Amino acid sequence: MMSKQVGWSVLILAVCALTACSSLVERQMATHQGFRGALSLDVGQVKRELCVQGNRCTQVIDWGHPKAHESDELLDKLSLKMDVAINEHEFELNNTYQFESLADDAPIVLIFPGYGMRAEHMSMTAAHLRSLGLHPFVVASPTEQQPFNFGVQGARDLAVVFAEQYAGRDLYLLGFSLGSLAVTEFSLLHEPKGAILIAPLLEFNASAMQLIDMRRRNSRLARVIPQSSYAEGLSRLVERSEIDPAKLSWEYAAEHLPNNVLVMGSTFDSMSQYTELERITGAQGRDFSMFALTEPMHIHPTLALPLPEIESAISDWLSGQSQ
Repeated sequence: MMSKQVGWSVLILAVCALTACSSLVERQMATHQGFRGALSLDVGQVKRELCVQGNRCTQVIDWGHPKAHESDELLDKLSLKMDVAINEHEFELNNTYQFESLADDAPIVLIFPGYGMRAEHMSMTAAHLRSLGLHPFVVASPTEQQPFNFGVQGARDLAVVFAEQYAGRDLYLLGFSLGSLAVTEFSLLHEPKGAILIAPLLEFNASAMQLIDMRRRNSRLARVIPQSSYAEGLSRLVERSEIDPAKLSWEYAAEHLPNNVLVMGSTFDSMSQYTELERITGAQGRDFSMFALTEPMHIHPTLALPLPEIESAISDWLSGQSQ
């Protein structure tokens, strides 16, 4: 095993010498889909492409009519029971979702995953929202959309599609982590009735460096690449995306989001620290609904899971929308 690792280390060093490590890092970061702790579920949902200008399309998973896997049989119930262990945190999930027929004018909710995820990783969030009578669409994650630009182009295109094709339907947006940027950009073009943000992006560079440091601690091969190459690759990623770096922060989102917003964060999330989210929101003079998660298990990866406290907060907030 040691000789194999040494061999890979030599190979990586050789690749770096020929192509520059920063380019290798940039490519890996633009396509990364290894979000730690994510729960993927496929029950036969419909995958669709929604397009503008004829050929620029964004893939979504349509949860309007969930079916049994590889079958046309509609599901009326979906149950999940599993033990979860992330770092030293262990807990059980035991969720059941009931699906009734969807009304023709049911509210729509677009779900934007975070960096490094796949759309399937937000399936249980979609199942929960579908059980509440909403019509969920889960959008391809920022690293599933190519060329990589933090999911911004896809969000802008979808704003055009839903403004044109779903006019008159109540529309909500939900973003996890980096998905908060897509929610913000969508809202600037087509304002939703409301938005839900779970552990929203606080500051991209700081979050990315945390992920890089974690990977370097856990992987001998990752440590072969110099730290400076990671920093340069990160800089190149932002530059090639042609996204204003100022947009990659909660300051930008807090300023430009619509008024009716639920923000959920954790005091134990080092990437999206709740107290900092709350401070910046107050400094911007915004009156969002703020919900704090305060248990040690509430670290960034676990907040993408169907935790009962998150589902309850979403259900309560949505119930208040119809009052």
